[in-house]
Amino acid sequence: MKNFHTTSLIIFMSYSIFGQVGIGTSNPEAALHIAGENSTIRIEGLSEANDPLNDGLRLMPTYVDKNGEITLSPSGAGTSSIHLIDASYAFEKTVVANNNNVPRTITHIYSYDITLTSEVFIEVKYSLSFNIFSTYNPVNQTGVRIFDGKSRQVKTYFTIDANPTLYGQISQNYYNVSTGGGPGTFYNNGFAYIALQPGTYTLNFFVDIAGHDNNTTAVVLGGDESLLRIRFYN
Repeated sequence: MKNFHTTSLIIFMSYSIFGQVGIGTSNPEAALHIAGENSTIRIEGLSEANDPLNDGLRLMPTYVDKNGEITLSPSGAGTSSIHLIDASYAFEKTVVANNNNVPRTITHIYSYDITLTSEVFIEVKYSLSFNIFSTYNPVNQTGVRIFDGKSRQVKTYFTIDANPTLYGQISQNYYNVSTGGGPGTFYNNGFAYIALQPGTYTLNFFVDIAGHDNNTTAVVLGGDESLLRIRFYN
């Protein structure tokens, strides 16, 4: 014979004559009064599992719409407050510097359009992975690592439309003397905050590769957990 044990959960709630509801208090002072220094409220509809605007990476801002409903989407910033783009393939590109004795190469790698219906403050964060070689064969995806002891620079940034301002600039220098060539994936992580008026804008991402003398530099971008995140505030 099996014995079954049941446990009763009792929630103490108080209702005043004015229709006020108190949780943890017998004297509610508002339409809904949750008492206790450590009391919290959970809205499961706004959780990472249930709302695509919740990226689960940090605390999310909430907004109140015209009907008084709580949401993660601010008005005037399109249909969502966050755009998350898996840029592993969007950023994927092979760029060769010092081709035909040109030691520096600036290459456009990706564009992303946004449309705003009101003045908005945007936050742009990107993580761009890359591998660096002396030479690289894109057909069989193999390359010869650099070991000549001369520095190479890989800089990434983005512009907005025809504006010459370079946003989110980040650069790394690569230097190696080992015949093993220092294998591994590297990341450029850049960010910027920009105020924009209503309109449609194009974010253009670039890579600026500086080689050395007559030494070829091949940089393979993307393919490893690259990410682009755009968040809107108004």
